[in-house]
Parts: sequence; structure tokens; C-alpha cells
Amino acid sequence: ALELVTATSLSVQEILQGEWAGLRRRMAGPVIGTLLVTAFALFCLFEIYELGTGHKLTVSQLAADGVLTLLTASRVTDGESLLGILFVIGCLVLPTTWITLGWVGMWTGMRVRKPAYAPFLTLALVLVQPWLAVYVFDACWEFIPNTDEETFGTALWGGSALLNNLVLALWTRRQLLKHFRTMATDRYSEPSVWSRCSL
Repeated sequence: ALELVTATSLSVQEILQGEWAGLRRRMAGPVIGTLLVTAFALFCLFEIYELGTGHKLTVSQLAADGVLTLLTASRVTDGESLLGILFVIGCLVLPTTWITLGWVGMWTGMRVRKPAYAPFLTLALVLVQPWLAVYVFDACWEFIPNTDEETFGTALWGGSALLNNLVLALWTRRQLLKHFRTMATDRYSEPSVWSRCSL
């Protein structure tokens, strides 16, 4: 009943706020479950690390080690440094990816003619690009002097994911705010030459 929503006096901002409220209700359980599983995995990792090294590892220490390694572009010499990098990048990439999936999902859901394709297109737009950057780097890294593959490759993936999330989230949000009613009515009209060539 999208056409009924667009016919109301609600502003586009209010409609999108309602969409996000619905997403929060539906996704609260999976998000909380993901966070709990991640916290449990970290707890187990810290316990294993302490048993193996006799050194107690904390979240703050792990984050500080990861930030320091990234800022100084240091070579990864132990597992703690690599875990720190992954922890810091994960804390930045995971929430921004969730937000980006929400905006891009709304946009693709209104642009594709067959809604069943929207989830796959959304996942491809948000998740594939960072891995393409890593693949290109992996093929060319030996030609880049004085570069640690693990540090630079992980940082490249994280930076690519963050940039991809930022660009996609801002662009799709702008398109929805600016063209929401037009896109909603286009779904029920005869497709033009341009719409056949675009999403």
C-alpha cells in the first residue's frame, strides 16, 4: 500500500522515520543476538589468550593496540596486534554497515521492478566492493614497497568498507528524501527508456 502512504499528508521525512521504526522493531532481535554472540566470542578469546600466554587481555588494551598499529602502520608481529586491528575496524564497520543496509534496502526496494531481487542487490552493493579492493591489493601488493600485507590489507578492507558505507548511505538517503514520491509512483507506471537502463 505504498501509493496510499504517498497520498497522505505525511512528509517524506516522517514516512522514512516510520520505515526506520519498523526496521528497528524487526531487527532488534537479530542485532542483539549478534552482539551477544560477538561478546561471548570475545570473552572466550580473552580466556584462551590468557591461558596460552599468561597475559590478561582487556577490551581497552585490545582497542588501543589496534589503533596504535593502524596509526603507525606498524608491521603485525603478534596475534594481539592483528586482533586489535580487527576489533577496531569491526567496531567501525559493523554499525555503519547495518545503517547502510537500511538506506540502500529502502532505495533498491523502490527501484527494482521485482522486489524479490532487492535484498540480493542490496547485499551486493554494500558488501562486495570492499572485498574487490582487497582482491586487487592481494594481486598487486608485492609491487608496493615497504608494505606489510596483513596491516595494510586489513586497513584497506576497513577503509574501503567505511567509504563505501558512507557514500552509499548518504547518496541513497538523499535520493529517498528528494525523489520518494516520484519513485513510489514510477513503480506503477509504464517504464521509460531511462528506467529500463537504471535501477
